[in-house]
Amino acid sequence: MQSIIVNDTKIEIKSSFSRLNELVKDVSMLSLNSNKILLSVEVDGRNIDLEENLDRFELKDDSSIYLVFHDSKQLLLNSINSIPSYTNLILEKIDMAHDEILSIDIGHNQSTQFSELISLLNLFVELMTKVQSNIKLLYNHSKSQDIHKLEIELLGIMKGILAARESDDQITLCDLLKYELRENILQWKINSTNILKKQLKDSA
Repeated sequence: MQSIIVNDTKIEIKSSFSRLNELVKDVSMLSLNSNKILLSVEVDGRNIDLEENLDRFELKDDSSIYLVFHDSKQLLLNSINSIPSYTNLILEKIDMAHDEILSIDIGHNQSTQFSELISLLNLFVELMTKVQSNIKLLYNHSKSQDIHKLEIELLGIMKGILAARESDDQITLCDLLKYELRENILQWKINSTNILKKQLKDSA
């Protein structure tokens, strides 16, 4: 018989599941509400990538399955609360990338700090996009115009930064990093958390 544990609670089942997607769907419908989302899955000690097609994952009759669900509204709040620390990390990386670029010939050397900065910015944009999407989904609240303006500015600055990097324009690149990008990220740090939390409060 399969062993199924959801958030540290063992679930009793009458018959085994042949595929993982069937189990997840059944458990979600029986024991969880619409505000819960699947956070992680472990089958026989193996962590399952949730990006995979779960219907392709076959289960054995004696499989041990561990599912973790989380309240989507709490996850949203956690994401919003992470903005100050995330922006601090980006601000530190901006300084490191700026100093590194000044010390090398960007046309012939790879800037490690710059690459890491771009990766952080891409993740931050993705995080903010998901936060706004979830606010709309869970609270039926439209995107804040202030947040939208910051997003547009950030994407424009990133486009300029990549263009300057591609053309080996060190002066423009350093100016964009030191002034425009830094100012935009500071505005995210100072304003976005309160704006987003106000959206949640107004929609509650």
